[in-house]
Amino acid sequence: NANEIPGIPSIENENKKSLEELVTYLVNEEGCKKFGIMSVESDSKEMNQRTEIIKEALKKNNISSSNVVLWKSNFHYSSAYGILNDYYTKKHNRFNFDALIAMNDDLAFACMDFCAQRANLRVPEDIVVTGFDDMQRASFCTPSLTTINQQVYYQGYAAARTLINQINCEEVPEVQVIEAKA
Repeated sequence: NANEIPGIPSIENENKKSLEELVTYLVNEEGCKKFGIMSVESDSKEMNQRTEIIKEALKKNNISSSNVVLWKSNFHYSSAYGILNDYYTKKHNRFNFDALIAMNDDLAFACMDFCAQRANLRVPEDIVVTGFDDMQRASFCTPSLTTINQQVYYQGYAAARTLINQINCEEVPEVQVIEAKA
C-alpha cells in the first residue's frame, strides 16, 4: 500500500527524497531550466503528492513556475501522447523543454515517443525524460529510461514478513517505510 491505513499495519513508499534528488540532478547536473510535468488526473493521494513534491523541488532549485508546464493525463500511454500532441499543435509545433518528468514509466514512454516522432527531439541529447516505477522495459529500451524504483520487492517482503509475524501473534509495526531509489 502506498499510504497508511489507520488500524492496519501498512507498508508505505517514501518517494520525497528520490524525487527531490532527481530534480536537483536535472537542474544542477543536466542544466535543465524548462520543465514539463506529465501528471495524472486522479484522486490518488500518492500521485498528487508526487506532483507537489516535484513542484516544490523545482521551486527550491530556483526554477520559476513560469518555466514549468503541468499536464494531467490518465494513467495511459495514449492519453499522455495525445496531450503532448495537442500542446505541440497549439504552440505551432514548438516544444522547447529541457526535461519532462512523468508520474509513471508508461507516461514517460509516451513522452519519449512523442519527442522522437513528432517534436524531432533526441532523448537524452535534446531533452531529458524521466519516469517512475522502474518497469523492466526502462532498462531495455533505447535509450534507457531514467526512472525511480519504488522497491516493490522490499515492500512485498515487508508485507509478507508482517503477515507471518501477525499469524505468529508477534507485535508488528503500525507503519513501515520503504524508501524509493532514483
